[in-house]
Amino acid sequence: MAILSAIYINGTERREYKKSEIDANLYDNYLKGHLYCPTENCNARIVFNSGVPNYLRTWSKDDHIEGCIHEFKRVKGRIGIDTSYFINVELSSKRKKRALKEAFSMYTMTEEERKEDKKKKSRKKTTPTTTGKKTRPSTNIVVNGEGVSEGEASRVGVRGPNLSKRTVDTLKEKDEGETRLLLGIIKEVVLDDKGTANIVVIENNTKVHVKFEEAFRANSPNYLGLFHYLQRYISEVNDVVFAGIGEVSILKNNDHYTFSIFYGEDFEVNKMNLLNLSVKYS
Repeated sequence: MAILSAIYINGTERREYKKSEIDANLYDNYLKGHLYCPTENCNARIVFNSGVPNYLRTWSKDDHIEGCIHEFKRVKGRIGIDTSYFINVELSSKRKKRALKEAFSMYTMTEEERKEDKKKKSRKKTTPTTTGKKTRPSTNIVVNGEGVSEGEASRVGVRGPNLSKRTVDTLKEKDEGETRLLLGIIKEVVLDDKGTANIVVIENNTKVHVKFEEAFRANSPNYLGLFHYLQRYISEVNDVVFAGIGEVSILKNNDHYTFSIFYGEDFEVNKMNLLNLSVKYS
């Protein structure tokens, strides 16, 4: 169950904060290290993540007491017989880089190349046979720091799920809150005063706003201040392709999507990340 509030405890001071009352400044300067589960007698520590969407989560080392509505089971040892388990898996940097490269190649294929690629894949398909098949825990890709590594997942006999690819115009309501690899053409880069930008990505007259929030700034400080290179690049090069791995949201009181990036290496433009692009102009 989603954690909607947390108890602030510091000495004799004690107060419940709803998620909607917390922002990055309040958390970093006052609440951090002092938030606990709101269930009575449960001492599990709570962490606030200021990404989009923001959320409260259990500290990675703590467990909730038995009977707490936020109690969950951690995956330990080798399992494979209970599909009620769900494991959040963080993709490795190597796998994400490979996925971005493959997505760019797919997006820029000619129609003839697409047909040939489809033929190759169909020839490779075989009908698998299984003996004594065992069920496995269900898995879910996350990019917000809340999952186990692919290595940890493999040690319990689980492979991370496939990363679904979407062009901007194929996003659906069911994608909200999910991790996706997004593709499209960059229409506009609007710089902000925090070293990042709002990138507008389009496909067939449909647009998505790509956001870089507090979590991105904390995770990738060496990417801050480099977005002006991207703004310059799209002014000089036509049809710059954006490929990024992030989380889909639907903007409140509107019908268009936003897409949150959490790490600098999780997006590329024409197969370059911002660090590569900055070297190009140095």
